[in-house]
Amino acid sequence: MNKIVILIFLLLCCCCSFDCRLGKSNNSIESAIDSLEREFEDSIARIPLMTYSDDESRFVESFIGYVEECRKSVKDKNPKYDYAGIFMPQALRYNLDSAEFVASPGPTDSQISVSVDTIVYNEDGTIGVALLVVERHFDNIAGLRNEKHTFNAYAMVGVRSFKRHHFDTYPLPLKSVESVESHAKASEGIRRYYFDEIQTDSMPKFPSSGNQEPVYTLDNPEFFKMQRIFGKDENGVYFCTFYPSEVYGIPYNKPYQFKSQSKYYDK
Repeated sequence: MNKIVILIFLLLCCCCSFDCRLGKSNNSIESAIDSLEREFEDSIARIPLMTYSDDESRFVESFIGYVEECRKSVKDKNPKYDYAGIFMPQALRYNLDSAEFVASPGPTDSQISVSVDTIVYNEDGTIGVALLVVERHFDNIAGLRNEKHTFNAYAMVGVRSFKRHHFDTYPLPLKSVESVESHAKASEGIRRYYFDEIQTDSMPKFPSSGNQEPVYTLDNPEFFKMQRIFGKDENGVYFCTFYPSEVYGIPYNKPYQFKSQSKYYDK
């Protein structure tokens, strides 16, 4: 009987000792996790927020980059389909001899200039709509139709997970201004549409966006909240990154692949 009591006592001692060690171990693990979390939060805090100027540069580079990709694709006889219809026209010139459009012979950044008229953000800065003015100043080249020096205006949308990230940018083909004679007129036209004239029936049908909902102008706080094109599908992908179509799942190719060293933006 005494042996049984002694055995039980020893077992209880072992269990207490194990619990103590386990408690210490758990405390050590929790302390290590807390330390890692603090280090992670500190490292995130050291990453600067994107500035308005950073975002401007991103939109400018991406527009020129999209056009340059289109130009090279035509030059390589494998034209890239431009769902938005705003990049390819900047990449083409009319050949008088063959009576067809061909790739612009000069690099895009020597043929057009792009400036950001304004960027409007959603509440947390993870979506931005940029209104861009594009100045076309094509070189006069023998054999190609002499293009007028004109100005166009377009919209693009940028999306990101956090405000400390760079935007991935996509075309927003709701409205454009084509071939006007001045920067001021291009700016006035694109601003008038997005800030004054957007109507429900003018919005494109994005995949899975459902029935058209009331549309708010760009300066209204509800612009990003109420329009489903700025929502996400079941996979967490923004609707505005898809080509507006009745057919579900047609992405706008892919976001422009930003270069690590760029004359417009140093990533």
